[in-house]
Amino acid sequence: MTTKAKITTLDFFEKKAAHANRKEEFELGEDENGVMQTLMYHPTFSTKKRDALMKEFFHSVQFAAENEIEFFKTQEEEIMYLNFLIIKYFTDISKMLEGQDLYTHIEAYKKLYDSGYVEIIINEAFHIDEVAKVQNHYNVARQRMINLESELSQLADEANKNKGAQLRSVARKAQGGKK
Repeated sequence: MTTKAKITTLDFFEKKAAHANRKEEFELGEDENGVMQTLMYHPTFSTKKRDALMKEFFHSVQFAAENEIEFFKTQEEEIMYLNFLIIKYFTDISKMLEGQDLYTHIEAYKKLYDSGYVEIIINEAFHIDEVAKVQNHYNVARQRMINLESELSQLADEANKNKGAQLRSVARKAQGGKK
């Protein structure tokens, strides 16, 4: 027996959004005093936060390039920073970094990475499918960027060729039509 289809109401979407915005607790381990340290995190990554994460990621890469910050020199560094932003956006670490600049973010990333918590949180707190959504978004955006750079380069080459032909034509006309 199949159930009859129901026309969707806003209630359906509200429940889905509430599910995406719920938080759970992840145990990081005990501190030096034996007190368990925990971190609140979102097990489901909302589309809104994923979009904001990607916007910040590409803004950070651009800011670093414009300000000669030696951080995003390889794709590996980009992916490592992307993992840091996943942690930032989908845990309460976002509250600690709110309003902070890229330099502070890089320092926080280094602390998380050196302590081993980037790998622990990415692999143990978050579900692999949720992390893959962000990584896929990054891969698609990065490929688009590469394609656009290639197209721009081709257009620039074509414009330079056309400019050269136009200059030769103007030069011939200036010489009275002589070759």
